[in-house]
Amino acid sequence: MYNLEAKIKIEVEDFKWEGELKALLWIDVDNLEKTLVSQAAWTAWFCVVLGKASSLLKAKDYEMDKKYSELYLRYAQPVAGERITEATIKSKILVDNEYIKIQNEFNQLSEKVSVLSGIVKGFEHRKDMVVQLSALQRRELLSGSYDDSFKTSVDLNKIRGANKA
Repeated sequence: MYNLEAKIKIEVEDFKWEGELKALLWIDVDNLEKTLVSQAAWTAWFCVVLGKASSLLKAKDYEMDKKYSELYLRYAQPVAGERITEATIKSKILVDNEYIKIQNEFNQLSEKVSVLSGIVKGFEHRKDMVVQLSALQRRELLSGSYDDSFKTSVDLNKIRGANKA
C-alpha cells in the first residue's frame, strides 16, 4: 500500500480545498460509476483553480518586473561620491523590501501552480485507470466470469447469450 496520506491545502482567491491526496485520487473499484462521475467534477474544479492560479502568477510576474524597473530607475540615480554600476544597482534592488515582498508572493503562487499541476496530472492518470477498470469490469460481466451478485438492471444472461452468437 502506498502512503497517500499527504495533506494538501489549496487557497487561490475564493477557491479553497483542504484534504488528503488519498481521498482525491483513490479509486473505489466497488463503485466505478460514482468514481467516473466524481472524476470529471474534481478534474474540472482543479483545472479551473489551476487556471486562476496561473493567471495570478503571470500578473505577479509582471508586477515584479515593473517593480524591478521602478527600483532600477531609482537606484541608477547618482548619489554624491558613489560610483553606480550594474552590480550595485542590482544588489540594491534585490535587497529592497518592496521587491522582496513581491518576490515572495511570486514564489508562493509558483508553488501553488506546481501543486495544482501535480494534482491535475494525478487526475489524468486516475482517469486512465478508471477507464481501464471499467473496460475490465465490462468484459468480465459479458464473459460471465464476474460475480452475478453485481447489482444492475441489465439482464446479463441475455447479453451474454447475444455475445456468444
